[in-house]
Amino acid sequence: GVGDELSPPSKEISVTTSSLDVTDMGTPGITNGGGQTSIGKPERVKVKDVQPTMVDLSWKAPEGDAEVAGYNIYYNGDEIASTKKTRFTIEGLSPDTTYTYTIRAFGVGDELSPPSKEISVTTSSLDVIDSAEPSAPINDDESVDPGEPRVSDLVTDVSGSDNSGSTIGKPLRVVARKVQSTMVTLTWKAPNGDAEVAGYNIYYDGDKIASTKQRKFTIEGLSPGTAYKYSIRAVGVGDELSPPSKEISVTTSSLDATDPAVASAQTNPGPVNSGSSTPGITKGGGQTSIGKPERV
Repeated sequence: GVGDELSPPSKEISVTTSSLDVTDMGTPGITNGGGQTSIGKPERVKVKDVQPTMVDLSWKAPEGDAEVAGYNIYYNGDEIASTKKTRFTIEGLSPDTTYTYTIRAFGVGDELSPPSKEISVTTSSLDVIDSAEPSAPINDDESVDPGEPRVSDLVTDVSGSDNSGSTIGKPLRVVARKVQSTMVTLTWKAPNGDAEVAGYNIYYDGDKIASTKQRKFTIEGLSPGTAYKYSIRAVGVGDELSPPSKEISVTTSSLDATDPAVASAQTNPGPVNSGSSTPGITKGGGQTSIGKPERV
């Protein structure tokens, strides 16, 4: 019901599935339309992004005029998710682990296309610095000393330099907006004043770990149940640095049965259902007033 109350159960029905034979190519939850499918397979499956615990896949729609209703994502041949888009992010993976995926399109009549070309992807590693400090993308320059600033290759280096004559105010209201077992998203407000800001540096325990031009940054590769301290400094167009923001302390969540990262420990490459004890059903309290379904 609208208040989540449940009806009594319907009369129980017993169903015996048919036996598997050489012509059975069914997929749980998908009815194969039988005969020759008119939907082409998805093309050009690519990895758009790889992190220690996630991978972002994209692909092109099948060629031809057949109408596509959506796509199924398969891990080692098992369906793990469906989407109506030509891009999907898979989370809860294990670091430094290889996963193999394929994509199949399905039509409005639930007919399935042939599988796409298989793609294998290895998640990035959590190296020794990740157990003590948050990870950040490292410059492609292999000569960079581990103690030097590590700047994302997605942003411009706005490192800045300490300048006692800086007129830039410090960033304000640093907040942890999203905290999980292995990641945290920080946001902050721009400094007061008229000084032009070129970007921001993020610091962990006083050491710079990343730079960004935005007022939001996600730090990944953290350890569950661990406290981290961060501060932000603004960088001016002349590379002058602002004073540091007020330090914020964040403790990542612990791994438990509802944490998406538990999937990595169980090598489950797909989304985790964190709902009620019955997947897809929210059980409400109180006496139900809804009648049971009939004629199952």
